[in-house]
Amino acid sequence: LRNAMQKTHDSGRRGQRNKETAAIAEALRAEAFDPVALEKMLTDQREQRAAWTTATQMLWLSRVKAMSLEERHAYADRLSSYTMSKPRRKGWFGSNK
Repeated sequence: LRNAMQKTHDSGRRGQRNKETAAIAEALRAEAFDPVALEKMLTDQREQRAAWTTATQMLWLSRVKAMSLEERHAYADRLSSYTMSKPRRKGWFGSNK
């Protein structure tokens, strides 16, 4: 499942994300700031990420549907254990808030 999800996400996206980030940084630095152009960039990113999220959720759901009750219980236990033990990362603004 992870490999299938990464294929849908990583096929050329890493370079594209770098270009998007550079374009956003450039828009933020522009002397003649254009909030409409920045909003369009953000909208495009959101739509691309939403499409990826939908695709990966459908892959995940198809795998979960194929699990037995025991497999789902074990999976839920692993999921809970992983999310409860994962340390929080600092956000863009330097805090965990």
